[in-house]
Amino acid sequence: MAKVFISHASSDSAVAGSLHRWLVEVGHDVFVDIDRTAGLTLGEAWEDRLYDRLRWADGMVCLVTAEYIASTWCFGEIASAKTLGKRILPLSVEPGLIHPLIEGVQHTNYSADETVHPDLAAALREMDAAGGWAWPEGRSPYPGLRAFATDMGQVFFGRRAEISDLAATLRSPAHRAAKEVVVVVGPSGCGKSSLVRAGLVPLMEREASWCVLAPIVPGEDPVAALAREIATHARLLGIPWTLGEVRTRLDGDAGLADLAEELIVASSTAERRPSRLLIVIDQLEELITLASSSSRARLAALLRPAMAGPVAVMATVRPEYLDPLLTGAELAGVSMRLFPLRPLRRDAIAAVIEEPARLAGLTIDDGLVARLVADTGSGDALPLLAYALGQLTEGVDRGGRISEERYNQMGGVVGALARQADAALAAAIRAGGRNEGQVLTGLLRLVTLDEQGQPSRRRVDQSQLPPTLRDELAAFVDHRLVTAESEGNAIVLSVAHEAFLTSWPPFAKAIRADEAALRRRRDIEQAAKDWAAAGRPSSRLWERGHLAAALDDLGGVAATSANAVDRVDLSTPAREFLRLSLRRDRFKRRRLSLVASALAIVFFFLAAGAGVAAVVALRQGNTARENQRIAVVRQLVATANTMQQTDPALALRLGLAAQVLHPDHDTRSGLVSSLLATPYAGSFASDAGELYSVAFSPDGRTVATGGIDGKVSLWNIDTDGPPEPLGEPVQAHPGWTRTVFSPAGGILATVGQDKDLVLWDVTDPAKPAIKGRATDAAAGGTFLDGLAFSADGTMVAVGGENGSLTLWDAKEPASPRRLGEPVVVKDSVLRSISFTPDGHTLITGGDPGSCHRMGYPGPRNT
Repeated sequence: MAKVFISHASSDSAVAGSLHRWLVEVGHDVFVDIDRTAGLTLGEAWEDRLYDRLRWADGMVCLVTAEYIASTWCFGEIASAKTLGKRILPLSVEPGLIHPLIEGVQHTNYSADETVHPDLAAALREMDAAGGWAWPEGRSPYPGLRAFATDMGQVFFGRRAEISDLAATLRSPAHRAAKEVVVVVGPSGCGKSSLVRAGLVPLMEREASWCVLAPIVPGEDPVAALAREIATHARLLGIPWTLGEVRTRLDGDAGLADLAEELIVASSTAERRPSRLLIVIDQLEELITLASSSSRARLAALLRPAMAGPVAVMATVRPEYLDPLLTGAELAGVSMRLFPLRPLRRDAIAAVIEEPARLAGLTIDDGLVARLVADTGSGDALPLLAYALGQLTEGVDRGGRISEERYNQMGGVVGALARQADAALAAAIRAGGRNEGQVLTGLLRLVTLDEQGQPSRRRVDQSQLPPTLRDELAAFVDHRLVTAESEGNAIVLSVAHEAFLTSWPPFAKAIRADEAALRRRRDIEQAAKDWAAAGRPSSRLWERGHLAAALDDLGGVAATSANAVDRVDLSTPAREFLRLSLRRDRFKRRRLSLVASALAIVFFFLAAGAGVAAVVALRQGNTARENQRIAVVRQLVATANTMQQTDPALALRLGLAAQVLHPDHDTRSGLVSSLLATPYAGSFASDAGELYSVAFSPDGRTVATGGIDGKVSLWNIDTDGPPEPLGEPVQAHPGWTRTVFSPAGGILATVGQDKDLVLWDVTDPAKPAIKGRATDAAAGGTFLDGLAFSADGTMVAVGGENGSLTLWDAKEPASPRRLGEPVVVKDSVLRSISFTPDGHTLITGGDPGSCHRMGYPGPRNT
């Protein structure tokens, strides 16, 4: 017979008593708070008792009166019953009254004078026939690989003692005085997250003295995760805080404590008077595996003062991360109280299987429970058991059976996961058109390794993934092996449980094969975040041995770009960091090579000077040495001749050295030949740091240089002496900058790493001023590199790092206007652009070594 909970207002106790007697007489188990034998007793924690009975019941009968509608507690009972998936049977004691929270549920008029209540009796018979109504129809009572959610407390079994102990710790005045984070510590798969989410959080939410935030996961930015949950909870309470406002207030002096006080006040009602706010941080190990050192320090700075006030904090963590959490300087001053959680005992695993099935109205084949317990082995394999049970109950309705035959077909506890993963892999291959190895490489995006080489899940913003990989991962989402959850405006993907990383052989093998690459990716991703947070300074880019070791671990990178990482995929920011590191390293190596060449010439001149003195002596009697010196001079002249086009400066130096060693007709002719045959006219050193680009003005009198620090300098080269700087350098863009003069010479165009095209008025080159700007000048918000003016100066072409080519009308430099839609050259980086004289054709070049010819008939046919 169905178990029934009677919900009523205190003024309707007589009607509730009458209904209770009738239900007992017809054979139902009934709970009503006024029952002297099984109701509430003196000194009992009545809120806990009522919620416990709601979990126990199959359905709730509501006695709807004006007093019932006005009661906040009765309102709460209905809300709890709906959350728990109970069937609600509303009886209008006062005819025509409908409770606003359940307007969509059919009400029936009720009179305590009647001896038979046909509508209620029929509903109860329906519940009896279905085995109760304790769990929503069509929903599996097992969570699969995911942790139990907060709305699954009804089917969470086996941890009653641990839940009670944790709650007692949080309530303890001694704990509040100690200002400690209560940390549940246990191995992966033992049920830490489920214990907190489905056991503790619902219990604390029911207590009148607590306000509870939904559990958060730290991710790469734990403060942002906390801010999102505070803003969400505030909206539920009617407080119109925006996420930006919450972030700003967290950065204030009082920070978290003030926000907590306001949430507590807003949560207060006639029945509830909360005094503390509970923050739950699940998977605290992500502070080590994903978050940066500065992010950890920022979170600690928020929690320390808040825990001295109204805030209590609870967390879960794997034991292998305790040492870096406890000893790290960033979390110093945050006291932690450890709560060890051991794997579930084998004798409790049977209840984990049987009780949720009973509440869902499902029966289990004889002997299957014993097999499931035996196949599960120990309590640290609970995720695999839950996954197998989730597969067994897929499509099984209330009153159905969990079949041993189906269990055999699945391949047991471990086989269920493997078969599902194999099916997901096949679907991913079909969706993306790539092979198995490529799909597994993409799946590695969701994995990171700790210092001990243990794999952990890694959450990734779906928008940062290429379309093919999104399609592939969608197959794993469909098969419930990967989760897709909202975080603010982003969709974040992660593996459903770390058991997936080790229990599916192909995935486990791929992880083992690429351990070095995964570790190195973690380092690069973190370095890229720190570099971006610091304003992208070139000094933080990698170079030399550090860069070479990274490329070796990642499986090699193409010589001109970082787009060809073989072993693991990198995020877009990490690729940009690696690409610019490669560019800077090559630049510094070239510069070092030139310096080495110059030093070699200097040393050569020194040696030559010594050689001249020796020649004087040799002329007095050493013909052999003279012949040897002449042979060296001839070699210098021959080398100078071959270097005239490739390195004219070096050719001149070699010719000059030959002239010093042996000033005859041949050496003088060679030196004159170098001077006449090369365009070399001198050099000057820029004081603006490392240079990325140079451009001549059309009149040949001015040179513009763009540095990798984003500064642009203008130089007067129309002098008899060395070039002279014209004014001070101007900051054009962050990072590397490319420069191009307009054909008329009055406008200088620049692009760089802020994605903008800037047009400068350089009619007075000593005082350049911004004339116009095109914000986000390319397609897709990419960084810009290629840049060219058309021959008539009316158009500017801009090339992007993502292969986009965009044309801008520059007839009015103060307000450049985009011409048509951008063209994107797939899998290319446009670094150089050139117009034909008629302006109707462009040639582009760049990574990976390809050129493209494009036509431009005119604005109407772009």
